[in-house]
Amino acid sequence: MKLLNILRDGWISYWPHTKDWGEVSVTTNRGGFLQCEELIVPSVTCFADIPSGSLGIHMTKYGKFGISFSRDYLTRYGARPVMYVPLRHDDWGSPHGATLLKDWEAIYKSFQNLVINELPDRSQQSRSLGAEPDNKEAVITAMSNVFAKDFLAFIKPFNSHLAVDHGENYYMEREWRKYGNLRCNLEDINQILVAKGYAAKLAQALPNYADKIKELD
Repeated sequence: MKLLNILRDGWISYWPHTKDWGEVSVTTNRGGFLQCEELIVPSVTCFADIPSGSLGIHMTKYGKFGISFSRDYLTRYGARPVMYVPLRHDDWGSPHGATLLKDWEAIYKSFQNLVINELPDRSQQSRSLGAEPDNKEAVITAMSNVFAKDFLAFIKPFNSHLAVDHGENYYMEREWRKYGNLRCNLEDINQILVAKGYAAKLAQALPNYADKIKELD
């Protein structure tokens, strides 16, 4: 039913699932932790760059229904890979893994408290993409926004001790993210993957999509 809704609406979206391109926004949860992906909450939709021969593991976790897009289509609208940070059970004594994430988190929170919160209100100030900020306050604000929106929002921690087929081994998903929603009209879709026995049902419900449907074993 969800697959049918997506195809009929023509949008892959995040909550509250509006039928449009969505918005670009980043919310900072001061009480959240980077390791739990709670510190930064971006308005993104997520995708997985999984080779067709490796779908088996992921179908056991998420089911045998999905929509496939080309990388070219996704990158046209700003999608890009996340940055995976491996965590180990014993990395608490090293400058890597969980310690590294805690350090980034501490720097960001301190910068917000001691620098950003002390700036004068320049909420009306705007800047074109590619233009250099023209004053100190604008530079500081822009740097803070870039760090949260384009760096912290694309960090994906994962437990490197987990087996490849473990349900919480996210590294194998090769996740991509993009801000806003994604249109998925007929011409935008490469394939529609369905479980065995559902191809004819989906083709009957959406005959225009029949040539795009691939039934999985």
